[in-house]
Amino acid sequence: MLTIYNVNSLVHWEERDIKLRDDFVRFFSDEVASFLRSSNPAWDIRRVEAPTLMPRNLVSDAYSNSDIWAQQQMSNTEAELVLRPETTPSTYIYMQHLLVNH
Repeated sequence: MLTIYNVNSLVHWEERDIKLRDDFVRFFSDEVASFLRSSNPAWDIRRVEAPTLMPRNLVSDAYSNSDIWAQQQMSNTEAELVLRPETTPSTYIYMQHLLVNH
């Protein structure tokens, strides 16, 4: 884990930590799902991940393109895509950290 921001113990997770965290998530979610299904087979638990890029028209107009990263459109027929706003600042600071330290 890295504390690049140096604010309130906010961390950036690196590959090893992410894999370990994923193992914990998998184990505990499987245990909880198994327990719930043994009590009531109607329980249905699903995990969903949304794409990192999303259509610009789904992002609030409160964000300008200087607030978020927008993919360059090569033609007017291409969909305007942006990074999900909530990931942008953290992604930028982590990439900056990598560029400075490698």
